[in-house]
Amino acid sequence: AAEMRFAFSRNGGALGETGSVSWMFEKVGTIRINKEAVSEDELMEKALNAGADDVKIENEYFLVICPMSLLYIVREKLVNDFKIEDAQVIWMPKNTVEIENKESSDEIIKLYEMLDDLDEVHEVYMNCELKEV
Repeated sequence: AAEMRFAFSRNGGALGETGSVSWMFEKVGTIRINKEAVSEDELMEKALNAGADDVKIENEYFLVICPMSLLYIVREKLVNDFKIEDAQVIWMPKNTVEIENKESSDEIIKLYEMLDDLDEVHEVYMNCELKEV
């Protein structure tokens, strides 16, 4: 906790109490599929029929989003038709904040990298979208 507190304080933030921001996120299942291997329409149809809530585009991947409890079931229904890169449970932000200021974006990236480098930290989740300035 001391290293995390130091990372936050060096970057103008503060470490909150356990669970203080968990209301801004929800645990969901995600299945990542390469965009090159499938059409969005075909994936959307099969994913929704399998129990997924949504399909989003994330860089070179489609991200199938489903309830955490249905991750295994949705994955099994899609695995025969699509090459799945990975399937996991993540904390997805309920709402995001756009950061358009380059200085703020740089500070957030620096904090993210400091936290990600800590041995005790396994995952870092954010509710911001960094825009290229």
